[in-house]
Amino acid sequence: MFLEGATFVLLDKHGQEISSGTSDESGKIVFEKLTIGNYQLKEVKAPEGYRLLPKPIDIEITGDKEVISIEVENSKTGWNLPGVGGIGTMLFYALGALLLIGSLLVLLRQKASNNY
Repeated sequence: MFLEGATFVLLDKHGQEISSGTSDESGKIVFEKLTIGNYQLKEVKAPEGYRLLPKPIDIEITGDKEVISIEVENSKTGWNLPGVGGIGTMLFYALGALLLIGSLLVLLRQKASNNY
């Protein structure tokens, strides 16, 4: 599936913006007349319902090819959180409860022995 409306900036090796563009209905952006060198492609606006890419994409132009094609995969919004808790958490709760009960019993015995 191709996404329309993703906006990217093209940065040179010093982090300076060289060009920018927004993907068309076929999901394409074209940057022309680039010189040999290293660049970064950074997404600055994701289409509605999608997340921004977390890191810029490194690009190297060597002069071997006239056209370089890069496919970018965007993720939909909404977070897939890892599962937490489970049997390990229940074990810690049980140990904590036992320690509290044990401490309470020791405290009550000391208080009872001080009263006599």
